Amino acid sequence: MRSRLKPAVAAVISAFLFQPAIVARADIKNRNLLPVGEKETFRGNSGTGVSGSPGSAFYNPAGLASLKGVQLSASGSTYMYFDKTTDKFAVWDGTDLAYKEFGFASIPGTLVATWAGETWVYAFSIISPGTLTLRNRSAWDTPNSRVMLMQMSDSQEMWFGLSAARELGDGWSAGATLFGIYTTLSSISTRQIKPTTPTIFRLLVNQAFVESTVYNLAAALGVMYEAHPSWRLGMRVTTPSVKLSGKTDYLSHTETVGMLGTPNESETVLEDADTNYQIPLDVSLGVTIWPKRPFKLFLDLSHQSEVSYDTVPGSAISTRPEYASTMRYNLGGELVMTESTSWQWGLMYNPSALDASRGAENKDDFYGATTGMFYETANTRLGAGVFYIWSNGEVVTVFSGEKSPSQTRIIGASLSTGYRF
Repeated sequence: MRSRLKPAVAAVISAFLFQPAIVARADIKNRNLLPVGEKETFRGNSGTGVSGSPGSAFYNPAGLASLKGVQLSASGSTYMYFDKTTDKFAVWDGTDLAYKEFGFASIPGTLVATWAGETWVYAFSIISPGTLTLRNRSAWDTPNSRVMLMQMSDSQEMWFGLSAARELGDGWSAGATLFGIYTTLSSISTRQIKPTTPTIFRLLVNQAFVESTVYNLAAALGVMYEAHPSWRLGMRVTTPSVKLSGKTDYLSHTETVGMLGTPNESETVLEDADTNYQIPLDVSLGVTIWPKRPFKLFLDLSHQSEVSYDTVPGSAISTRPEYASTMRYNLGGELVMTESTSWQWGLMYNPSALDASRGAENKDDFYGATTGMFYETANTRLGAGVFYIWSNGEVVTVFSGEKSPSQTRIIGASLSTGYRF
């Protein structure tokens, strides 16, 4: 690093230019937030107590044990839009700076292939529980300056799984999935402050680039018990992740033009720096109930354990997120309308796992609703639906340090299809 900045200018940089963008991202702050699975997509991500679904490779591997033949299932968001707003992202020059970011995702979320042997059922899955793209430009005019922020960000989380499940008899089944997890974040940002009536500098510009990739392993272990024709219980334990490798490339370049027109520069560079992204232990209990045919209810209660880690150990840009023990709640329903069609719906509550007692910033407690129609025959399955997810959260205002309310919306349309050969 090299730096020749005056203390007053350096204070501005540390408080604003290096302040991380809010950037909505689906990760362990709000685990399993976006719709995933074949029917589970339309049921508010409730699937721990479900049997006979290819989506069980993710939700509860024991549910694969009742599948027959060879099947291929795919589902995903054909289009998804999100935005996040706050009235006070920062206070600069005596002015509240409002902020809005938005982005989209339009790639498949789940691909599962299953095949049944004499005793065991096997599956290969590719699951993307969180992939978002952000493109944004914000500009503010204050009484004495113009402030600008431009962002481009892509985040992706991919789970590649190998599963095996079998029926144990007396209504019991068990299964396991070994996941290889690929997580990546790529971001480019430009931040600029240009005073119209200069006092300590004439221009301040920061350009930052970060590319981070982490490879982890984790296992999902599941059991299921059907004690009565009208209800079924399931349990899934997903182990904490084990890191295989992780690296970050980072470049931050800041240039200021002082009162006399003299340029000053500061630069931070990291190459192949060790990087962590730790996924904590997660336990889900699920129940499927047939209170009255042709109606079904699905309820999942999930608990994510606490975890904390250094993101880039030993570096100046490292942070230490603190995640608290957190519950999640998912409720789904199915109404069979004809021999081949059914209506699916779901509700979810997904509170932030960030630990407010340890100064956590940018918390979001999410609520969601999903619905869709599903068509199936002996060999073919098709589904289409929509989802809406929203939050009332808070962000820490730059400079003042006070907390400001924020709102997030995620709107999307989903398709799913499956075929048994």
